[in-house]
Amino acid sequence: MSLLIGVDLGTSETKAGLFDLEGNLLRLARREYGIITHEQPGCAEQNPETWWTAVCETVREVARDAPSPGLAAVCVQGQGPSLVMVDEHGRPLHNAVLWMDTRPCEERDDLSVRLGKPVSPFAHLPYAMWLKRQRTDRYRQAWRLLTAWDFVAYRLCGRAVTSVLASFHPFPPEGLAAAGLDAALFAPSVEGGRAIGGLTAEAGQQTGLPEGLPVVAGTHDGLATFIGAGLVDVGRAADVNGTSGGLALCWNGPIDETGIFCEGWIHPGQYIVGGAMATLGKALTWCRDQIARPDIGLDELMAEAMSTPLGADGLVFLPYLAGERAPIWDPRARGVFFGLTLRHTRAHLARAVLEGVAFAMRHLAEVLSEVGAQVSQLRVCGGQARSMAWNRIKADVTGFPVEVPRVTEAALLGAAVLAGVGAGLLPDITTGANRMVRIEAVLQPHLDRHRRYTELYGVYRRLYPDLRTAFHQLGEIVEGEREK
Repeated sequence: MSLLIGVDLGTSETKAGLFDLEGNLLRLARREYGIITHEQPGCAEQNPETWWTAVCETVREVARDAPSPGLAAVCVQGQGPSLVMVDEHGRPLHNAVLWMDTRPCEERDDLSVRLGKPVSPFAHLPYAMWLKRQRTDRYRQAWRLLTAWDFVAYRLCGRAVTSVLASFHPFPPEGLAAAGLDAALFAPSVEGGRAIGGLTAEAGQQTGLPEGLPVVAGTHDGLATFIGAGLVDVGRAADVNGTSGGLALCWNGPIDETGIFCEGWIHPGQYIVGGAMATLGKALTWCRDQIARPDIGLDELMAEAMSTPLGADGLVFLPYLAGERAPIWDPRARGVFFGLTLRHTRAHLARAVLEGVAFAMRHLAEVLSEVGAQVSQLRVCGGQARSMAWNRIKADVTGFPVEVPRVTEAALLGAAVLAGVGAGLLPDITTGANRMVRIEAVLQPHLDRHRRYTELYGVYRRLYPDLRTAFHQLGEIVEGEREK
């Protein structure tokens, strides 16, 4: 039996999974770590050595006692745009600057002006520009600037590459000159899903994997999630939840709409369209930690929420806990519980959070519909997908059939698909995704509940336009206080 190892290098944890070619997750291991802020506004960093330790520990755990002849390949995908500077020995010269670090905003604006078009929030180049300007001495010592996943792949096989997939290139050549960056600092490009080298003896000792095991080029965790959710057929969408969240749709034409993500996908004429939200995945955890209590389990809180009626007795939640990305793109938007009364309990607040996340998904889906893209089925993935109650709410709120896959760790499964392609066991990404992604349940929307939710959704849609001026006024006050 051929076995594949996928690694998900996340923002809050690293996960490793052992898969067979039918997409069965045979073993799963995870290691958590924190974010370094230095108490500086906007700072978000991590030590790349922490990543490497977590990768070694999780891979060793899932590969323990696995037959060496059966192990076919390993692939790492991960968080981005997060960036690592290394010297000629592969040692990090600085903490990795994470995708959620807001300090490079000035560089993003600068690059947008230079290119004459908006630069995506998911672009790596502004982070490289920031390192050059703000960490000049270390930048001058750099041998390579690597994405998070390519850094780990380099440590595994000793070959530095820049992984690209479909239309995604973290360091597009046309952007390097405009950014004022030295092209020699960026490794040669290799397509995601291609083997880039064999595991080194040193990496084998640290991970427990056999020397020479093929290391396959990975990709951004968002694209890996698309693969692991099976977004390879037109009309199929995924609820891409993690710390942030979002909606992605495989579509048969480009969408030119401000604030909507649109990039070419695996096949010519195929696109991934949608948008990322800021805290859809974090909202319930925040509710537990700050409103309930940190020691309560999410399952227990979920059960409490479902003991309250649909609509949480007239309570509506705006999930803008860190501003919001798509579809409003307003960093000063804020979270709101609207309709609070003395009768509301933490269970009502938790239910409103579950429903507010679903309302946000519907909002983005409606924006896509208005510009010509149609969702025919919604696949859920990540931690939220393990809750059938939350899946049911999403079906009833959106009106879409909600498909629940057997493996909800979509990004991890996406890495395994790429590993299988790189090992020559799967002919291509589309075939691999359709083979390894298995649907376990389909939830059809309940029409009566959908009608009731539609009434509440009307209230949800009014809240942000009505509160926008107040959000910005409050933001100016808070920023003024910080400057004193």
